[in-house]
Amino acid sequence: MLETEMKTIGQMMARAWLVLLLLGWALAVSGCDDSSGSSSDPEPGTEEEVQEETNSSTGTVTRSIVAYGDSITTGEADPGSESYPSRLSRIIGEKIVNRGVGGISTCRASNSVDSILTRKPRIVLILLGTNDVLAYHNLVTSKECLRNIVRQVRAAGGKPILATIPPMTGDMSVLMTRVDEMNGYIHSLASEEGVALVDVAAEFGSGEGLMLVDGYHPNATGTQTIAFAFAGAL
Repeated sequence: MLETEMKTIGQMMARAWLVLLLLGWALAVSGCDDSSGSSSDPEPGTEEEVQEETNSSTGTVTRSIVAYGDSITTGEADPGSESYPSRLSRIIGEKIVNRGVGGISTCRASNSVDSILTRKPRIVLILLGTNDVLAYHNLVTSKECLRNIVRQVRAAGGKPILATIPPMTGDMSVLMTRVDEMNGYIHSLASEEGVALVDVAAEFGSGEGLMLVDGYHPNATGTQTIAFAFAGAL
């Protein structure tokens, strides 16, 4: 009896080892790697998104217009609505490449700007700074990071267009002093660099009726307001 039980236990252990070996082989073949997860500092899109397009009827080459920004550009805060680049595209009848990255700051965007310049976009719409305000970044540094973006776009043969950031409402209105400070730096940067400025903040005024309940993302009407503001500069 004891000999039979020992034999049974031995067979069970052998099967368990076999299962473990097969599992290890399967993981090795599938190339399971923790590094394949999402990055905490995502790159804003892929190179293929920004490209030259040839008009099939005229043969002329059109370089892209790129919208570079944060979640206000992606439109992800209001999934039931369209992003401002999508609305702007319809207004002007031309494709707008959306290169927004949720949560990105001006300096992270500055460090990643090369990724949108490899195909030399014709125009880059720059709407950044809200996350710098929210995260209490040094706004003087934020201004210099925006300056680097402007200069890099120009060096690549593109036209940068700066925009002020929208106001904050509700509970977030306590940050309006910083919003105004950031917008002051954006105004002065546009003047110093001779860059076209779209004054989104002026179009929004107090922001009443134009913001989501979080107080810093535009709602559908606010997003349309941004699209019309940029359309006037294109």
